[in-house]
Amino acid sequence: MNEEILEVLKMVKEGTVTPEQGVELIEALIPSAPREPAAASARPAFRNLGSMILTAEFLRSLDNGTSYLNMGRTVIASDVQPDLLARKIGKYRNMGQTVAPARLLAVLVSRCHGDNLGTFTETPESEGGQAAAQESS
Repeated sequence: MNEEILEVLKMVKEGTVTPEQGVELIEALIPSAPREPAAASARPAFRNLGSMILTAEFLRSLDNGTSYLNMGRTVIASDVQPDLLARKIGKYRNMGQTVAPARLLAVLVSRCHGDNLGTFTETPESEGGQAAAQESS
């Protein structure tokens, strides 16, 4: 991960800057890429700055094509179906840690479009989202 981005994440963790300020700083540090058309950038967005477990129930509450920014730790519950994840997450920006079974990681990696500055960690299929979340505790 880029050293400047790691420094911004450290500042957010220490409380030197707010999570919102951290997002702005990191977005300024990301090399400019071709901009999306206005219609695409108007898609619904969700930001995870802490720890989040994406369950099927939570995903169903999101709009189709939601842009998801992960700056913390996102765990995908093993019972989530790939088609539901693919329908609900239109773009995935990973700047933290994403934990999920391989079949679900593949869906998110395909939606990164070069926006992966974090890590993807595979979990066994039998492991539920709660078990994976408790690993880091």
